Amino acid sequence: MVEERLWFSYSAHKSDYILYTDNSLFLFLVFSLVPLPCALV
Repeated sequence: MVEERLWFSYSAHKSDYILYTDNSLFLFLVFSLVPLPCALV
């Protein structure tokens, strides 16, 4: 509930391009860092 309100207040006045780049960066970090512990083992 709080997360939705924070996301709406952040994204309400942003352009679609900014949201796209934010999401792309987030996905890149998640898919890069999550498998890292498995790769180190």
